[in-house]
Amino acid sequence: MQQNHQDAMAMVRKFDPESKIRTKDDIDKFVNAELPDPCTDPRLFQIVAKCMVHGPCGTININSPCMRDGQCCKSFPKQFKDDTEENVNEYPIYRRRATEPVQAGKYSIDNRWVVPYNPWLLKKFNAHINVEVCASVKSVKYLYKYVYKGHDAASFKIQKEVSGS
Repeated sequence: MQQNHQDAMAMVRKFDPESKIRTKDDIDKFVNAELPDPCTDPRLFQIVAKCMVHGPCGTININSPCMRDGQCCKSFPKQFKDDTEENVNEYPIYRRRATEPVQAGKYSIDNRWVVPYNPWLLKKFNAHINVEVCASVKSVKYLYKYVYKGHDAASFKIQKEVSGS
């Protein structure tokens, strides 16, 4: 099985009361889950198409590492959504308007395959940076597990080969 070993970091940003993300409009200001217009912002479009498209998986690629029992474990492709929906106990459901598919590599993709991102961070670092708005107890649990998960580990066994008897 092919694995993608990338450096990862969880970062929490606490905002002062005036800057907190409270509404759907605030969420849309900081997090995007759509392909940018290639004519308006070609550089951002190129970065999103290269770094922020999930998969391909599902019926397009049933052997993708994210597939579990015939389904993507990350729930891609997402559903089209005209407006962002706030969700008290989970992540928001980000706006993903239905648009014409575009060619990204050898696959044709649309907004259902875009991993949430912040445009400023993508342009600054030109890398995969998944940005999510989270404000639930589950977020605290995730961060605790992430910080205290320990180093990567592997198990192996060395066994002496026994020649034919």
